[in-house]
Amino acid sequence: MAVTRYCGPGLFWDQQRLRCDVGWKVTCMQDICQRPRISHHNMAGNCRAYWACKDGRSFPACCAKGYAYFPGQGCLPGTQCRDACPVKCRMTSACNLRPDPASPRKYHVMLGLMGRMTSSCSFGAFDLVTCSCSADQVFDSGCTPHFSMPFSHLQVYGNRDVRVDKVIQGQGFGIFLGDAKISVPMTLMDIVSRKAERPLRISLRYRESSPLVGNEKRILLQSSPCNYGGLIVVYVDKTALYLRLFVQQGEVSSAVLLTEGFSFSRWKDLNIRYSPAGVRMTVTAGPLSHATSITMPRGLSVSECGWAFGLPEGLDHLLPFIGAMDDIQISYC
Repeated sequence: MAVTRYCGPGLFWDQQRLRCDVGWKVTCMQDICQRPRISHHNMAGNCRAYWACKDGRSFPACCAKGYAYFPGQGCLPGTQCRDACPVKCRMTSACNLRPDPASPRKYHVMLGLMGRMTSSCSFGAFDLVTCSCSADQVFDSGCTPHFSMPFSHLQVYGNRDVRVDKVIQGQGFGIFLGDAKISVPMTLMDIVSRKAERPLRISLRYRESSPLVGNEKRILLQSSPCNYGGLIVVYVDKTALYLRLFVQQGEVSSAVLLTEGFSFSRWKDLNIRYSPAGVRMTVTAGPLSHATSITMPRGLSVSECGWAFGLPEGLDHLLPFIGAMDDIQISYC
């Protein structure tokens, strides 16, 4: 499994030393501050935080309380932004632990020239994404979906008033030709589960009908737009799969999974798990599996009005999905 990780605020990845370090020690060729006429830019994951540019390098900064950062504008009044300024993280090195393919509870501690030592988790299972043991790794056990659409007969499992528009039934999967959409509204069970802060899991299988070209960005799923709460969006382009979280003031968090080595015509399994602690996203195609996780702003809900698959709602920069989907599931466990 390939894992995408992010350095903490004020830190950059040093490929030579394989660790995160302070910005003035690392030369980052992709630093936005190296572009001309850029004085500041957005920091994902916090509505008050941003990057200030100095001598072609990015340095962490934060708007005053009661203000929010708006890309291209700076700090402006933002009454709905309640995030605290991010705390500088300790320097982080690459994970020196490796999962044991024979047992989910075991892992190997890499000791360099001394080889490796095998250990096991006292609870849960080893999670390569967090480089630690986690009880979250066993959430699939006994988890019954609240909503399931396997497309065998375009049949919906679960007590929902699901709307299926222009989805063509293929050989056991749904075909989306650019105007197809599935709308999944909220139910009483969803509301109860959300109030209890149960982890939300969304999973599906997908494959594109043709390679994506240029700047094409095609949506897979999103939470339905509301006048309250946040908006979560998942889409793909020719090189990566993206998860982005928005509030009315703009983007507050994002995650990117590179899809190098994934054929457009091969089925890919996407799993997203959302909890108050953050979002974990995994995509698997055959023997390849990529994963990442991000923290989320406190107190933000993103599924107030249900979910939509295949066709963007209020997102003009995204194109409809063209390809096939199968085994769409929504669970709370």
